[in-house]
Amino acid sequence: MSRFRLSSIIGLFLLLAHSSFGQATRTWVSGVGDDANPASRTAPAKTFAGALSKTANPGEINALDPGGFGAVTIGQSVTIDGGPGVAGILVAGTPGITISSTVSTPIVVTLRNLDIDGINSGTVGIQVNSPVILHIVNCQIYGFTGHGIAFAPAAGTSALFVHNTHIHDCGGDGVFLAPGSAAMAEIQDSQIEDCAVGVHGDVNSVTVVHGSSALGNAGAGFETTVGATMSIEDSEASLNDTGISSAGKVSITNVTVSNNMTVGLAHAKGGLIESFHNNAVGLLDGLKAQGVPTSYVPFK
Repeated sequence: MSRFRLSSIIGLFLLLAHSSFGQATRTWVSGVGDDANPASRTAPAKTFAGALSKTANPGEINALDPGGFGAVTIGQSVTIDGGPGVAGILVAGTPGITISSTVSTPIVVTLRNLDIDGINSGTVGIQVNSPVILHIVNCQIYGFTGHGIAFAPAAGTSALFVHNTHIHDCGGDGVFLAPGSAAMAEIQDSQIEDCAVGVHGDVNSVTVVHGSSALGNAGAGFETTVGATMSIEDSEASLNDTGISSAGKVSITNVTVSNNMTVGLAHAKGGLIESFHNNAVGLLDGLKAQGVPTSYVPFK
């Protein structure tokens, strides 16, 4: 066989291999990368979007160094880890991260160690449109005109886990849960500050909040609408307009509600706030129920 023919066959094989198996399980981004690169450790991509196009499903994208890696739309199972440095997503007029897949079963997405900044003009920090099991760990989300996290999967069963995350200075809610069908959320060791509502559970959502705080929000710190359930444990709702507001069902255990501007606890007709143990409600916060005068209710 001639050397030319052999090299042609080898070249064709490599081309086919690249076309069929070119996506890597782990890819990399760098502030000095290039999206024309294969997103390997030695030839990293420039943006998360560029790396995602070269990442297998499921796979992982890691940041080699600090940098701004741009907005990204995710339609597959993936982990994006910003590492120990500042891995930023800086956007104006768009969401920071959008999750939108074409499959009916939930994809699994983990977002870790990311700084997501809307510079007061980005629309939403993280927008969820399709079924997903979403983990948000050790992130900062701030400066958006809309919600910090808008969790609104259109159909299917989905879940949101927010751990050790700081959401602040958003024109919409810090976390807004509006699933098209059943969804659950867990928010742990996180802070939601200076948003419209801290954590807002809409119909069909079940939320567990543990070890977290809602501070200085323009509306309620924690809120449920009709058809939503929320359990709050070892947490604080202070300096909001309303501490906790329920048109659905809220249960509280070892929760501090203090120094809210209008009222500490408020429930609409048909709404319920259940108190279990060791709750502290400030004397000036009290309880407001639809059709019932404001009064202080000492919780046990």
